[in-house]
Amino acid sequence: MNRGKLIRRALWTSVAFNVGAACLFAFPSSLLGRLAGLSGPVPPIYGALLARFVLLKYCRRLRLACSTAQHRLTAFAIIFFFWLLGEAPA
Repeated sequence: MNRGKLIRRALWTSVAFNVGAACLFAFPSSLLGRLAGLSGPVPPIYGALLARFVLLKYCRRLRLACSTAQHRLTAFAIIFFFWLLGEAPA
C-alpha cells in the first residue's frame, strides 16, 4: 500500500471518530455521553459550540481525505513561523 493511500485511510477513520465525538459533545447527558464519562447536563450553547468545533475539524479532514493533492503548505507555514521566532535555522 502506498503512503498516500494509507494517509487517506487514516483520515477517513478520523472522520468517523470526529462525527461520533461531535454527537457525544452535542448531547453529553445522553446514554452514550454518560458511558463515555462526560459530565452531566450542560447549557446547550456549550455543547453546540464544542460540537461545532469538532465538526469543523471533521470537514477539514474530510476534504483532505477526498483530495489527491499533497498538502505541504501547512508544513512550510509552521517551519517559516518558527524560523521567524528564531527557533529554526535558516
